[in-house]
Amino acid sequence: MNKKETNLYFLITEKNKYSIKSLVSAIDDLTFPAPLCIINDAGSCFVNEGLLFLSFLTYHKEFYKEIICNLKNKRKNIKIVAGGPHTSGAPDEVLNYGADSVCVGEGEGVIKEIINDYLSSGLKKFYYGVPVDLDKYKSSSEKYGLYGPVEITRGCSHNCYFCQVPSLFQHKVRHRSIENIVESFKVMVRVGMRDLRMIAPDAFNYGRINNEDNTGCIEGLLKSIRNEFGKRINLFFGTFPSEIRPDSVTLDKVKILKEYTDTKLIVIGLQNASKNILEKINRKHTKEDVKESVQIFLKAGFKVAVDIIFGFPDETRKDREETILFCEKMVNLGVKIHCHYYMPLPGTELYKKRPSKLERDIFRWFSNLTRSGKAFGKLETQYKYTLKNYL
Repeated sequence: MNKKETNLYFLITEKNKYSIKSLVSAIDDLTFPAPLCIINDAGSCFVNEGLLFLSFLTYHKEFYKEIICNLKNKRKNIKIVAGGPHTSGAPDEVLNYGADSVCVGEGEGVIKEIINDYLSSGLKKFYYGVPVDLDKYKSSSEKYGLYGPVEITRGCSHNCYFCQVPSLFQHKVRHRSIENIVESFKVMVRVGMRDLRMIAPDAFNYGRINNEDNTGCIEGLLKSIRNEFGKRINLFFGTFPSEIRPDSVTLDKVKILKEYTDTKLIVIGLQNASKNILEKINRKHTKEDVKESVQIFLKAGFKVAVDIIFGFPDETRKDREETILFCEKMVNLGVKIHCHYYMPLPGTELYKKRPSKLERDIFRWFSNLTRSGKAFGKLETQYKYTLKNYL
């Protein structure tokens, strides 16, 4: 690399810690001509000179827009490269914020090119990341002390019209190998971590290729981790920050979770109980699938939360009532409801369609459930944000 004197910065917050961890891990092996700094306080982000990497979701775009604008107005010698889901879906918009460059797609494979361009010939406006082999990149950065859940699967074989994952990862599903996952956890256990978690769009999809049965892959993964670490660790699977699609649930997989993990709470993605909406968002499962998967988990002794989203485009009052009725039946079984409001995400099939407004009694219903400990989520906060930015 060119030995130009500079500083490299990554802004990491609770909003983007997983994506920044992956980026920094991809350059663990590099020696820089000046320090690489991890900034963990947005208020301290006013660096004077160097190259700053940002990564963010659509829900946080205003937060990062303000950071970019402030930096470009006050610090003329800082160059900003933005990436992440929102940037990948709306790169021109982020360039208009004032970013010098944008990365569209996966950043691990192009970050060294970006740094080298900055240190030598100068930044290009657009960089395009292609789907990477997860096994070629570490999950954590021991060098810079960045640890967290291990991403075991990237991409999704489904094509839900509200979700960025299929387009963001070019509909290419990859799984990190069992050996690589165990090695990743060894690093974390060595520095004293005891709660081991994994990231996947659908945890029960791990190892699946061409719709083949993947029960053996899941058992192989969990058994390998447990055999390596025994009871020294707490192993979680199918809970935050992942969820499980109802149509991927089988009794055999649930038994495997029971045998090898410390998981107590499972999150199942319903999204909506209306057949009309499930078809319009291309969800390709039914509420009956959800009911069946919930009952399997409850009988096995797990606690269950069900994810729902209000406000999809073309959603009617009748659709919402159908979802509420189903949720109340779930609550009567002891299930918690995790409630969201729909937000249009760039790059998705539904991005250009307007969300549906909600009646006040929807919020009262959710508030009553929340106060009684039967629901959780940021429905009203998300509604106000989307109302301001999209309605």
